[in-house]
Amino acid sequence: MKNQLKRKLRSSQGMTLLLSLLLFLVCAVAGSVVLAAGTATSGTLSERAKLDQRYFSVTSAAELIRQKFDGKSVRVTVTGDTVDVMIKHGDSWIARNHAHTEEKFVIDQSVYLLDKRVTPQIQWSDPYPQIINDVKDMETTPPDYTLKMKTDDGEIDSLQTTVTVNFTPSGLTFQLENGNGDSEKFRLNMEYVMGYTEIPGGDATIYSMEWHIGKVSYGN
Repeated sequence: MKNQLKRKLRSSQGMTLLLSLLLFLVCAVAGSVVLAAGTATSGTLSERAKLDQRYFSVTSAAELIRQKFDGKSVRVTVTGDTVDVMIKHGDSWIARNHAHTEEKFVIDQSVYLLDKRVTPQIQWSDPYPQIINDVKDMETTPPDYTLKMKTDDGEIDSLQTTVTVNFTPSGLTFQLENGNGDSEKFRLNMEYVMGYTEIPGGDATIYSMEWHIGKVSYGN
């Protein structure tokens, strides 16, 4: 009886099964850890991708505005009761009625800001008094613009950028924002400054204006 009991105690039968179960348990634990880490990483990468999309949407809109304003030159020539306003287009100067829509926007802001900063104020001829009044109305209720990414399949609403314009004594500020209330917003602020030089000469006075970028900041 004693010998039989000793043999059973020393027997290695069933050890393989026990080791197999132990190995399975270790693998299962390791697998669950890897799966959890992968799930967390996937969520992080998804949020990062959305943030990258918002970043590129806003910076693309900022580049579009930069192309419209940075380095643009406007010239106002006052001769008696006559006022001529022109914008630099390539190597030549063109009048407002021959300018593109975005160039007209630059001209209008230039005319309005020059009127506020020049003393005595220029006696504008038509259509500039109406432009000044229109821009003054915009000053009390700054316009919001929405720029959207477009693909061959159409617009992508999630990549739209809201642009809010405000007037400053020296130029304009643009606040660009992408994102809704349920997600992290990406915001960029840009300031454009209009410098001007008064050039008296003979019967005419020339006001030469140039736009250049000022401060750029991210966030609120």
